[in-house]
Formats: sequence, C-alpha cells, structure tokens
Amino acid sequence: MEPRMARPPVLSTSTPAAAPLPADHLLPEGLFDGPLPSSVNAQKLLGMSSAYLCHSLLDINTNGYVTPCELQHGLATIGLDLTDEQMDMLVERYDDAPRNGLFERNELLPLFDHLKLHCVVGSQKKVLRGAQRHLFFTKIGAVAGGRSIDDVKTEHELVKKLSTTCPQYLSYSLFDTNSNGFITGEELKSGLQALAKIEVTDEQINKLVEKYDDNKNGVLEPCEVIPMFDDITKYKSISALLNASEYERVYGACAKYLTYAAFEKDDEGFITPRELKSGLKELGKRLESEGLRFDLSDEEINVIVQKYDDNNNNVLEPEEVAEFIDDFFAADCSIDHVLATPRAVSSTEIIPWQVNHKLLTYSSEYLTHSLMDSNTNGYITGCELQSGLRALGVRMSDEQFEILAARYDDNRNGVFEREEIEPLFDDLKVHVLLCGYP
Repeated sequence: MEPRMARPPVLSTSTPAAAPLPADHLLPEGLFDGPLPSSVNAQKLLGMSSAYLCHSLLDINTNGYVTPCELQHGLATIGLDLTDEQMDMLVERYDDAPRNGLFERNELLPLFDHLKLHCVVGSQKKVLRGAQRHLFFTKIGAVAGGRSIDDVKTEHELVKKLSTTCPQYLSYSLFDTNSNGFITGEELKSGLQALAKIEVTDEQINKLVEKYDDNKNGVLEPCEVIPMFDDITKYKSISALLNASEYERVYGACAKYLTYAAFEKDDEGFITPRELKSGLKELGKRLESEGLRFDLSDEEINVIVQKYDDNNNNVLEPEEVAEFIDDFFAADCSIDHVLATPRAVSSTEIIPWQVNHKLLTYSSEYLTHSLMDSNTNGYITGCELQSGLRALGVRMSDEQFEILAARYDDNRNGVFEREEIEPLFDDLKVHVLLCGYP
C-alpha cells in the first residue's frame, strides 16, 4: 500500500504539539457518519490491492486518469453509491496539484487505502487509534507484511550483510559496477540480488531512488547510498523501510523538535536527568492532557535514563531522547506504559505473519465473541488470546506477545475482557493494512 504523503507537523517554538495524529489516513470529514454502507462489497475492496482496484475498476479506457463520473460509477460497482455532494468532497480531498478536476493514479491510491481502513474498523476515531498503535506494533517488531517466508529470510540475510560489511566498499565494488561514480536503479537492483539473492520489484527500486536521491538527478551517488544501507539495517527490511517513511516524517520530526525545545536548556549536546525531569514537567503543562502524568520521581527518571542511555554515560544524547519520545508517542503519551514496556525486542528470529483474511472481513465484535465464547467465563487468558491470534495468522514471539499483553490488559488483572480485546482487533486490522496487505 502506498500511503498518502503526510503533511509535516506545524511546530511552534512556544507550544510543542501533542502526540501527532497521522490524520492523512482518514477519509474527508463528514463523508460518512459511521461505517461504510452495508451494500459495500468488503470482500472485493479488501481482497485486492489499491493499485489493482485503480487500474481494473476505474481507468477503463486506460487514458491515465479518471473523471469524477468514472470514479462514481466505479465505486458503485463495489456497492459504494455516493451522491454528487460526496463526490465533490472526494475531489476537494484527493485532486492534488495540478487541481484539474480529474484523478490520476497517484491520487486514487490513497482514496482506496483510506476506504479499506474505514471499512475494517468503521469510524475515523478507530482509524486514528489504529494508526497510532501501528507504530507500537512496529516498535516491538510485530510487522505484518504479507510476505512469504523466503522473502523474510532473504531480507534478513541482506540486513546481516549490510550490518557487517563496510558500506563504502559495497557502494563502489558491488553496486557501481562500471565505476562511473553513481548507481542507477538497475545497478541497485542487481547489486541487492547479488548481495542477498533478494528479489526487489521495479516499483520498490523507484521508491528507494526517489527517497534517497537528494539532488534529484535520477541516480544515487555513494553518499546517498550509505544512508539507505543504514536505514535498511535499522528497519530490518526494504518493505518495512518504505512503509516507515510516514512515521519518520510525522513522529520523527516532532521527536527531534521536542528533544531540543522541551529538554535541552544549555546547548551542551546532551540532556541530564535533571533536565529530563524538568522538561517532562513543562511538557505536561503545555499538553494539558487529562489522566496523564508528567511529574516523575527521581527514581523513575533514573529508570528512563538507564533504559535509553546506550553508551552508559549517565546523560542522554539527542538521538537517545528522540528514541524515548518515539516510545512515548507509541504509548499514547503514557509515562507508565513507557516505564512498563521493554525498549525493544532484540530477536534474531523473524516471525512472518500469514494473515488470515478473516481478520479483516469479520467484525472485531464477532472475532471477540468467537474467542470469548470458547470458555464462556467472561474472559480469556493470555494463552487463549495468543492461540486465537495465531489462528488468524498473527504470529509473535513470546517476548513480543508479553509486550502486547502488557499494553492491552488495561486493568492489569492478567486476563483479557471483551472491552480489551475488541480494540486490539481493531488496531490489528489497521496495522495489517498499513503494512501493505494484501
């Protein structure tokens, strides 16, 4: 799935934003008051990629664009009958520059992405929550990509080689085969295949070149390739890297801003525990969020410093604080969740998800009822939940599941009630779609 380009958060020097919400995952406000109409063919909408839907459903005459009338007719074929007023809302929302009253392919892809998200959870509020929790699932390494086991293994091998080989050597020897000082998309593709026998699509190659081609000359110089290698190692796969660009823009920008604006007072290049404590307290005053606490004890501050102080120098450098802020947003701005959740899952074993289509096509209420009704005692244990998720293709390591359980067991009683499981299924639906399923 190709997410719509996020608008950078507007950052004020006086009042930092609260946890930024990826609102560009939403349909136009007011388009639907509740779920999509029951007439919508969810099986067809969710079972095909957005790119396929754009090509097969709408651009019948293959002229490269779709008129509002063609879009209205195409949506009607999947049971989504929109009024002229609703179509005007779609034109206003998705007809990007140049605003010509028509829809090009890159403008229609986000529309179908957003329709899928709204279809599986039924409300804008749940889509927003799921988009936030998508970051949480990604942070603990529970990524659903719809990839085969062979794809996962080859990407894992690629990450291993990139992390153990000099990137300058790779840039010049393996990729720049004709020694002309730059790397074309074709050379990048063949180099990746030679490095780890990984099959990368032309579309992925084009996205990588576009993402890292800083001077926009259509090729990659070695200084542009090395950051790409670093990011592939960071995100563990090419597909995860391409999907993660949204969160780097939205969350990463805000995290870096807060690192300097809210915490670092004396421009020393690092943040002391005292600065962290006072910065959190000040941040709490500005956010004015009910039910969240920011006035931490010295002991809790020490726990955070120990958790994120990678080089053990008893202070936090900006990149360490940015990591803390990322986790803070992923935990819905809850310090208690940050304190209770391990920082990361450092597992060499990759467990790919083989998503069962029932996860998307069955309602969260039905899925929850099916789990709860298996023992009729009003709750399910962690083992029962893990088994139920595994049956739907949601496969996690025990360590990942423990983090998930701590996140969703709201009343901390060690079991899961209905009101805790339904949001989990909603969040998993959004997460799976944002990972690129199908």
